[in-house]
Amino acid sequence: MLYDMVRRTIKKPLHMLGLDLVRRNEENSKPDEIPLLDDPLEALCYEKAGERVAFMCPLENVIDIRGHGYVLGKWHPFVETLREYNAGQSSSYEDSLLKTYYDTHQPKNAADAYPGFDDAPASFRDWPPHRYRLLPWSANTPEDIDERVRYWTHRDNEEHGCSDLAFSSDGNKSHGPVSTRKGQMEFERLTSIFESIKSKGYDTRLGYPHFRILKRRGEYVLNPVRGKHRTAAAAALGFEKIPALYYRPSIVDISMVNHWPQVRRGVWSRRKAKSYFRYLFNFDSLDWARKRNLLTIK
Repeated sequence: MLYDMVRRTIKKPLHMLGLDLVRRNEENSKPDEIPLLDDPLEALCYEKAGERVAFMCPLENVIDIRGHGYVLGKWHPFVETLREYNAGQSSSYEDSLLKTYYDTHQPKNAADAYPGFDDAPASFRDWPPHRYRLLPWSANTPEDIDERVRYWTHRDNEEHGCSDLAFSSDGNKSHGPVSTRKGQMEFERLTSIFESIKSKGYDTRLGYPHFRILKRRGEYVLNPVRGKHRTAAAAALGFEKIPALYYRPSIVDISMVNHWPQVRRGVWSRRKAKSYFRYLFNFDSLDWARKRNLLTIK
């Protein structure tokens, strides 16, 4: 079996690196599902070897590309909005923390879109806020980012019955300003997913969140690429781990900084790229939110 063959092949070199393999999570895996492994790093090795596997993603390691964390002791606008909702402190977009966040976090440019990070490339100050997604290891162009954000924003709007919303006038989910209807759509999207998982459990037949792994020495964080709302809902419900997939079977490793596409192109300097990478590991999102009165649940 490919699983056993790959396991034998990679076990010894992984052990030398201080990484030991763990067993397949047989209790969580079902015959008609993707094999589910306990260890994200083991799962990555199988992915790189050509076998599609899922893994139990530890939410304490999940950080989005703005530095927001998903578990208690960290802060994310989607998670905090749902925790507030679950506590009965809000029942609509108008009285939600999500609205407060969109009203107060309205970056003027791409550099301003990173909470608490002041070392973005100078060119970011001339770009619209949504271009903050041009990360040091991205192979895209600024124009690619524009096109993708507009496309996926339209897809989201269309999927949730708001196809008439426009990116240019109604905004996008990551930050303000957004129109009231856009804010309402995001709030209803979040609470609908939250109620579904709360009542029916976490159903992988509806899809898996996808993550990208970032590593430095013995530490790693996982950036959500798809399934951000599901991840937030699970975190708000107190899940410690969720079944997930890798967006791509690769590691963004700080040791490769000199070869990252945007560093080679001169968009990010080596120093600034390393500074941003460290920010994702070290940023205190809870303190950032506290200073902006964005904490509603103690």
